[in-house]
Amino acid sequence: MTQLSQQIFDHYQTRKTKQQKAAFRSLITEELAKQGITVREEVSGKWIKHHNLIIGDIPSSQLILTAHYDTAAVLPIPNLIFPKNWLMNLVYGLGLFLLLSLGYRAVSSLLHQFLSPRTALAVMLLLMIGLMAMLFVGRANQHTANDNTSGVITLLEILDRIELDQARVSFVLFDNEELGLLGSSAFRKKYHQLLQDKVVINFDCVSDGDHLFFVQSKTARPEVEPFLQAAFEDQNDKKMVITTSATTLFPSDHWSFIKHIGVMALRRRPIIGYYIPRLHTARDTVFDQTNIRLLAEGFEHFITQAHRSTHGQSRTMTLPRL
Repeated sequence: MTQLSQQIFDHYQTRKTKQQKAAFRSLITEELAKQGITVREEVSGKWIKHHNLIIGDIPSSQLILTAHYDTAAVLPIPNLIFPKNWLMNLVYGLGLFLLLSLGYRAVSSLLHQFLSPRTALAVMLLLMIGLMAMLFVGRANQHTANDNTSGVITLLEILDRIELDQARVSFVLFDNEELGLLGSSAFRKKYHQLLQDKVVINFDCVSDGDHLFFVQSKTARPEVEPFLQAAFEDQNDKKMVITTSATTLFPSDHWSFIKHIGVMALRRRPIIGYYIPRLHTARDTVFDQTNIRLLAEGFEHFITQAHRSTHGQSRTMTLPRL
């Protein structure tokens, strides 16, 4: 990894509070400036401010590579996602609901033994509000190797490999993804007209899993799939999988854009299939540098071939499509 990437991993994994995010943005801006790369900070939002970092010229770019840099509160239970198993997502959601319901009944029963019904209800409401608030304003997670330090570092590693002025590519680091894709939504609104013919490639949770997924939207697929096939192939234990947004649940900033590729790493187990583990917990410590290297090398090739597409065709290969 580059020195900047290593510095982020070692000292800037927590990017939740206003001060933490400002320190990260200053680091990126100052370190890239030393390389002659300009970083623009775009601030938007009325009640909640979004500070997106822009590298490159959006109007002249063919591709826009993105990742969110904000991080979440630490939770006692992981936010498990099963992108290809809709039944498991339902079972997990119902399980959490059942757990919360049982907890609510147990605490409510205990409170009613010592408090009046009205007071007990008021205390329960405060507890529920506090629980919901913990999801957004709780203690910052100190370990964000996968979500989404991995995506940030992947962008920087790709940036280090290309000639920005010649590649016709821009890079965007989004703020407030964890609050509901707010930063990417603000970016889409501002550049709506310019984004009609551009493909957005978003990196989120790419370092914990041996299956690297490329989730294409229907509108992007005809343009990008040949380049994905040419740029990526299985390597040892690493499997490359092309799939579609229509059949894959992967909630991240690429949902804000019509033409997109969402890139993620998944584990795989019998019965439950593919899944993302450890999200929003203190166990989010897995950072597989092989994944980062493969993505950086592959997208360097992808960008080169896409830029030269009018001068010839890339070699293609068949990848598994799920």
